[in-house]
Amino acid sequence: MRNTAIFHVECDSEELTISPTKGRIAADQKMIFTVGFISHVETDFQAEITVNIRGGRPLKMPVRACAKIPDIEIAETGLDFGGITLGDSKTLSLTVYNHSDIPAKLILDIREYPEFEIILPP
Repeated sequence: MRNTAIFHVECDSEELTISPTKGRIAADQKMIFTVGFISHVETDFQAEITVNIRGGRPLKMPVRACAKIPDIEIAETGLDFGGITLGDSKTLSLTVYNHSDIPAKLILDIREYPEFEIILPP
């Protein structure tokens, strides 16, 4: 007779997120783990995930990743709005190039500057 397996996952790496980290697996069923990796530096990463099963041997799974940094260029060296009086508006283009073979995410946080607005091209 087969029993339900109770497990919990251990990993010392701060770069990895694992879901679920604990749970039950019924007899003759499978469990899919989702492993996320985030790095803010270019690196070759290696770690080990341990799945502890109550009453059983720990399962050790190696994790490897290669983090790349995108090659981003902003074409404009500066943005000169010239003389603008209160209530006027002026539109300037900001051109961003991604020269790398990986997608990039641009975050432009202007919450501290309510006088600015971003309008994306159609």
